[in-house]
Amino acid sequence: MTSWRIGRSCESFDTMSALDATFLDIESDRTPMHVGALSIFDGDPFRDADGRFRLEQVRDHVAGRLHLVPGLRRRTVTSWGGTGRPVWVDDDEFNIERHVQLRHLPQPGDDRQLAALCSELQMATLDRRHPLWELWFIDGLEDGSVALVEKIHHAMVDGVSDVDVAAALLDLSANEPPASTQASQSAGVISDWNPRPAPNQTQLLVHSGVEMLAAPGRWLARSASLLARPSELIAGVGGIADALWSLQRSEHPVRTSLDRSVGTRRSLRWVRRPLAALIEAAHVHEVTLNDLALSAVAAGQRRLLDGRGELPVGSDPLALVPVSTRAPDGHDAAGNQVAALLIPLPVDLDSPDDRLAAVRAATEHHKAAHVADGTSLLVDAMDAVPAAALRQASRLVHRQPLVDAVVTNIAGPPFPLFFDGARMALTVPIVPLAGNLSLSVAILSYDGEVTLGVFADADACPDIDVFVDGIADELDRLIRGPGAAA
Repeated sequence: MTSWRIGRSCESFDTMSALDATFLDIESDRTPMHVGALSIFDGDPFRDADGRFRLEQVRDHVAGRLHLVPGLRRRTVTSWGGTGRPVWVDDDEFNIERHVQLRHLPQPGDDRQLAALCSELQMATLDRRHPLWELWFIDGLEDGSVALVEKIHHAMVDGVSDVDVAAALLDLSANEPPASTQASQSAGVISDWNPRPAPNQTQLLVHSGVEMLAAPGRWLARSASLLARPSELIAGVGGIADALWSLQRSEHPVRTSLDRSVGTRRSLRWVRRPLAALIEAAHVHEVTLNDLALSAVAAGQRRLLDGRGELPVGSDPLALVPVSTRAPDGHDAAGNQVAALLIPLPVDLDSPDDRLAAVRAATEHHKAAHVADGTSLLVDAMDAVPAAALRQASRLVHRQPLVDAVVTNIAGPPFPLFFDGARMALTVPIVPLAGNLSLSVAILSYDGEVTLGVFADADACPDIDVFVDGIADELDRLIRGPGAAA
């Protein structure tokens, strides 16, 4: 079998969507805006007969897959003065050595050291002079495994397309032919790749002007097309109204000690549970897997705030829950295709069953009110806003008063994946933090396991293990069934 494949056309002018550009605009040294992952592989296939890591062969393997994901050889350029949105162009100085690197853990090479190194790597912003991604292989783990730290900018991918990019570098079996053989048999042979010349500033300014004039018209045309689909239009407008009404009538903002500006250090933890056990628990409780995860996050936040003497909060903190708007056959579309929900986390409720019921009621209400459809319309409308105005407005995200955490759920493959013969045993998803958002939880299913990756600001959450233990205990209680003791 061949690798999963995604791609996009390599036009000389490929303008970012407003949402994609926003992830560049809000980036700073304190808030790197790349999504990431920490994966662990069988170590033996990475080493030669003398036990040395085969870095050059690993780079060749990655290079042999780049024709599957053309965006990995593209960088961003912006017109003088930032009059338009950035565009993607081919990097004529592309060098695989810049993007695929190796680090060694000191002894003993345990999980805490690995998590600390991963967090350190995740805090370094990507170099915008080159394609916005890096792969860091980590050797020296105590059990002989090899870890991989992935970084790819949020301007390039959302959760779904990030999984697809990673999968394009991986195989469905340990016996795939060498990457160089696959590349030579494809239409995208690496040696035949010729980068297109980057536009000059005059071309960029003209292009920006055309885009500025055309964008509102395109948005109006898309909006007008909804008139032919009145049910979608009604759902979207109703979703916007419900979301605004929910915010207006709430008692937010809820202020806790989590509401603070993030620093320059992060902590990474993860929780793993069998997918079959969680599916059975969801069936018994008549909820979704996403409901189970949100309830567990609420339990973790409750335990953390209780340990700080901050309960009761008095009103439910809100979690930002991204929702994919990608079509079922849209896995080859790059960039971000997401809407969002704001889900209350019932941290003041003591019973696991009560917390789960409250989460289920909130998510069912949002689905019935088509809130995701409404926020999708608002995201589309961003494309009609001038780039300079949107750039200024987007920076308000660092001072937003509504959201305490982001919780995202990503469906990965239900079967094992391999890197050049090495089986991937674990992958931990990582979602970046904004300016005053000190907690993120990303949930990924892979090969019969569900992993919750917890990424937190180290200064705001020195007690991150309390939060993680609360999540783990809640999942275990929900797996045991209704009425399980807290």
